[in-house]
Amino acid sequence: MIFIWDAETAERLEMMTLPKGSRSVSALGFSHDGKYISAADMSDDHNVHLFDLTQKDKKNNCVHLGAVKKDRKKIFQITWSPASLGTFVSCGVEHIFFWNVSPQLTGKKAKMPGGKPGQKLGFPSVAYSALTGVALLAGSDGTIYTYNNGAPGKSFKAAHTKMVSCIQIVPSPDTAGGSENELVITGGGDKMIHMHLLDKTKNLTLLMSVPVAATPISVDFMNDKILAGLSNGTILELVNVISDSENI
Repeated sequence: MIFIWDAETAERLEMMTLPKGSRSVSALGFSHDGKYISAADMSDDHNVHLFDLTQKDKKNNCVHLGAVKKDRKKIFQITWSPASLGTFVSCGVEHIFFWNVSPQLTGKKAKMPGGKPGQKLGFPSVAYSALTGVALLAGSDGTIYTYNNGAPGKSFKAAHTKMVSCIQIVPSPDTAGGSENELVITGGGDKMIHMHLLDKTKNLTLLMSVPVAATPISVDFMNDKILAGLSNGTILELVNVISDSENI
């Protein structure tokens, strides 16, 4: 089952039920217009499901619009495009798919990056750039891969010395490049957090690096602060990230 909660009151707002045999949920994503939620299940088929949050069934639950089975690979994350409201991307173990919801849910497998012979690449995390429209994939080989409308783009090798475990893209403050750029924050298996500048030409420039006690599994940025969840259960807050000139 999937529940939606009010973050301030802890009131349950919506409930969705996956079909029998789905087992559990491995990834969720909201569309930016708030109409849809997509989810990946933990069945042997690792189906991708789509729910309409604006419609209710006879049990007053959000309507399940359908499920699609693709490559039977485990899915780690789902992220919707901020530029195209009807599209999202899913990533996982040897899995990159780009999805469209209209006229019905369909997914297309992206071309896999070329790894070392015999290497099975995984993609733990994905983020969309509102500035350039590209999707940035975190690679288990330490590379950040870019995709433009589902087609492979630039690759930034050795972004981390071990796997890129999480990635997030946020608007850049004026003090760090302004509206012509975005900030890309990554965590890695090398126990590092990096902050990059992403410009309109889809290039990454490293701004700062911070060592942490364990592998970051989630990162975010707001009000000159980085918030990171680490694999040892710690929630870490880094303050004055941009305003402290020594960090840049």
